[in-house]
Amino acid sequence: MSRAVCVVLLALAGCSYPHLVEDGKLDEAYLERIEAGTAQVCSIAPTKPIPHEVITVGKAREKFAHTIDEELKPEETEAYGRTLQAFGFTNEKADLRASALDMLAEEVAAFYDPVEKKFFLIDRDLSIGFWGWFACWVTNRDLMNEVTASHELVHAFEDQVHDLEKYWKAEGDNDDATLARQAVIEGEAVYFSLRYLGIKGDIDLSREDLLDQTGPAMESAPRVLRELLVFPYWAGYGFEKTLRPPPEAKDAPIFDPWKHPPRSTAEVIHPERYLGDDVPPHLRLGHSRAPDGFALVRENVLGAFLSGVLVGDADARGWVADRYRVFEDTKGRLALAWALRFDTAENATAFADRYRRFQATKGVKEAAVWVVGDSVAVAEAPDPESFAAVREAAWLAKIDAVRSP
Repeated sequence: MSRAVCVVLLALAGCSYPHLVEDGKLDEAYLERIEAGTAQVCSIAPTKPIPHEVITVGKAREKFAHTIDEELKPEETEAYGRTLQAFGFTNEKADLRASALDMLAEEVAAFYDPVEKKFFLIDRDLSIGFWGWFACWVTNRDLMNEVTASHELVHAFEDQVHDLEKYWKAEGDNDDATLARQAVIEGEAVYFSLRYLGIKGDIDLSREDLLDQTGPAMESAPRVLRELLVFPYWAGYGFEKTLRPPPEAKDAPIFDPWKHPPRSTAEVIHPERYLGDDVPPHLRLGHSRAPDGFALVRENVLGAFLSGVLVGDADARGWVADRYRVFEDTKGRLALAWALRFDTAENATAFADRYRRFQATKGVKEAAVWVVGDSVAVAEAPDPESFAAVREAAWLAKIDAVRSP
């Protein structure tokens, strides 16, 4: 590096740019400009002021812990952890609460709380690197904090119009559909915060880049938790871009995912399925006995996204529906009954082949995968007796003939 370049860089290092938050203090006028600009690109006029507060990282961690404990009771967290273990996402009992809390405390720079109806900015140093700093200096803007604040303000605007708590919890016992709704919430916020910055081109938000975010908590967390954390952002943004017509198509219809939410992660990953006329079916597992000595831990939907992650991808191609049951006995042994439907026999066979290869690595004593036409059944258990029962449950699966869109 030449002496002249060094001199220039040293000179620039002494320069600065406006900061939204600095030394625990908020630049209120700056935030007002961000709020006005965000409202303009969203075409939403806030119906009332949005309360806000700057808090420390420690205080943010306390609030995250409270939210996690409010949303997921210890027994629910335990059941979900055992479910992840039964599928093979984790090799042992994972402390999901601790991992989730550590990731949030490490990664989040601001958040909107739909219960308190309040926007929080976290007073923390953001690692933006030299080129990030240079971009801020050249533009004389705190770009990282601007886009973060704009993103969370979009959530505040969404909440005033749509009631976020009611929206994302509406699917009840369908984890996959709930994740799809989270993708709507985050995808729209990403879309408008980028538009606020003036980025109108067709940029990509890479799943791989988001997963590769550095930090001890992200690196040590189970892969499945990292996948669940970033899915609503990259997939939701892609979904939102598809629904928004190009600027020149002023009269083109916009499908409203707030009035008609996507019903699966498959519809988020493949928006053409959301835009189509087909009503997605619902798969039901018929009544069957639990294996002797076993109790039901959890029954739910895994979905296209997590089914794909399980076999090394972000999508189980051709997924139509699935349903699983996880059982556990008093010794802590797990059993799994899982039924899936695909759009074609070819896609069912392809998924079954990939899952068989994965299943062989799990070390389950009794395990099998069957394919009949477009249907796949999975049974896994620690002994022949319990295997017979979960096999029965996996095969007693029926598609509901009618499901309201």
